[in-house]
Amino acid sequence: MKQGDKVTIIPSSEICEMRMCGLCSREGTVTGIVYCKEGIKGCWVRLDGEPFKGEQEWYIPFSSIVE
Repeated sequence: MKQGDKVTIIPSSEICEMRMCGLCSREGTVTGIVYCKEGIKGCWVRLDGEPFKGEQEWYIPFSSIVE
């Protein structure tokens, strides 16, 4: 995964715990990648189309992203 990749947000326990299930099935573009010692922790994703809760860019856990 790299900046500029198109991704789809999918359901996961992490995204539901963050109360952001409304983002599931949305598509967007990776604008930043957050790493930890095990690998990729998550990504900043700029949503296509309408904002979600007034914001266009969101941190999405890696378990909720498919390319």
